[in-house]
Amino acid sequence: MSDCERLTKPPTPENLHTPQKPPQTSPQDQKVPPMPLYRDLFVQDTWPGVDLSLDLSLGGLPRTVYYLWCGDKQFLFRHYLVLLSSIRILRASKIIFMHDHLPQNDGNLYNTWFDEFKYSVPNFQLLQVAGTCGRKDSLKAVLELLPTEGAIVLGENALIPRLPTGIEHMPLWLALSGEDVSRGVLIAQRGFNNTKSHDYLRDVKTVKSSCVTAEQYTVPVDDIHCIIVDSDVHPRDVWQGQTPFAELARWLYYGRRSPILALPDPSRPIPRIAHYVWLKADPSAADRDLPFSKFLSMISALYVGGFQHVYVHGNVEPEGKWWQQLRSENVTFVRIEKPTPMFQMDFPILWPTATSSAILLLNYGGAYMDTDAVWTSRVPDWLLHYPVVATFDWQNWDPWPNAFNLGVLLARPQAPWLRHWLTTFRHYQSSDSGFTAIMLPYRVYEHYPDELYVYSRLQVICYFEKCHPTWEKDSWQESYDWKPTTFNVTGVHAIHVTHPNPVASWETPKTLKKGTDFFAEVGRHVLKQSGRMHLLQTSERASFGEEGVGSSKALSPLICKLPDGAEWERNDEWVHTRGRA
Repeated sequence: MSDCERLTKPPTPENLHTPQKPPQTSPQDQKVPPMPLYRDLFVQDTWPGVDLSLDLSLGGLPRTVYYLWCGDKQFLFRHYLVLLSSIRILRASKIIFMHDHLPQNDGNLYNTWFDEFKYSVPNFQLLQVAGTCGRKDSLKAVLELLPTEGAIVLGENALIPRLPTGIEHMPLWLALSGEDVSRGVLIAQRGFNNTKSHDYLRDVKTVKSSCVTAEQYTVPVDDIHCIIVDSDVHPRDVWQGQTPFAELARWLYYGRRSPILALPDPSRPIPRIAHYVWLKADPSAADRDLPFSKFLSMISALYVGGFQHVYVHGNVEPEGKWWQQLRSENVTFVRIEKPTPMFQMDFPILWPTATSSAILLLNYGGAYMDTDAVWTSRVPDWLLHYPVVATFDWQNWDPWPNAFNLGVLLARPQAPWLRHWLTTFRHYQSSDSGFTAIMLPYRVYEHYPDELYVYSRLQVICYFEKCHPTWEKDSWQESYDWKPTTFNVTGVHAIHVTHPNPVASWETPKTLKKGTDFFAEVGRHVLKQSGRMHLLQTSERASFGEEGVGSSKALSPLICKLPDGAEWERNDEWVHTRGRA
């Protein structure tokens, strides 16, 4: 056996336990409301300058908020934050969306913040007006639209962090960035006479306040009453941000001031059981044999991943010699029916697997695995202390900041994140099946970031035999982008081959024996760990070394060229290097 065939350091008991393009919606899809989740905007922590009793004492302060929207464009998260200040800070009794054009629909269904607000707030209404945008005298035009009851006007980018002191004694108060009313705040008190707007403007012109940018909002002082939010911001930017603006944005969206993150709970560990779904479109079909590649996946859960029992849920029990091998192990077949329809809708054949995995983990907890994923190292105990553990997808789904691949998923029973994810299945997009499976889980994560722990080393996804470790810088790529990548295989818990299925080296024991690629090494590792090297029908020692588990023999540095231009680098750790020669 050559050195190039023995590329890894055998695992030891110690290191085993250590820690395409975005979817475009079809007209049929657009009939389905794009907002599967809503926000509770009336529960929140206290915030400096927001005093409920003080608000009630300001009897003359108007409670109607006008939000001024200009232009034909998309409504982004930063605009949403401005609208949220009308609820959290101004306690608006009515919110009027004053616009010349309604926000554009996002064909990728990420920027649905306008719909989220519209369907989350009961006292929200639309008002189309002309002549309030793109004019030098737009401020005067807006004032002339206001009723005598007074109003508060928020420009589309102008967030109000607190009411100014003594506002009840000011008939008209302005805070502007320049002279553009779409970039500022104004408050007109009850009794305001809109026919004398020119006189009001003359009186307040010399005493108006100015606005600061989000970057300039470094200290939440009393004399800052207007923040212009021009920079791009997403929920992920505020979860654990320590700046005053990050804290304010976190409070506006989540109602919470402290950083938001998932926390481990050792008293409620995820059980060490693994679930697979084996559903046949036609249960009466003759072909029920379990392929060798799926046998590798299931046996790896027991002998490599460290799971105590494997449950295969399906509408027909697998057959064949590989299933017979599994029947002598801690593997149990559980008969279930294909769950269709779902939420009174007929789902494509893909969705019974996705919905079944969510329901199974809700009921029993454990690990869900696609059958094209193979465990490469033991899942550490500390990782099982989180409520849900998942990995981001590697592909660029712009404008989505991220997306999930849930082909490997850990969860404790009754995890709240799973319940929220399951509700989004009401809104699957028939034109792109990946929307529900890949993008919507990220939307659930944005809503509930403290209910899921993102662990990039749970799995590495391999597509067209190229692997994409998402923890590496610039690893989020287009599907056709093959940047060189190096990663320590023993520091990853699973390899998930999404295409081709199966990868050539996993088709049969013969292809696994002859394979010279990374996937063949992984497959032979699984057989060695499970005591099944005899399946290769060879007297040659396994490529993982004759020393076996627990050996401390060090490996000398070695680099081996493979036919496809990839390289193997052997050092004291099992390292896979992918790239062009």
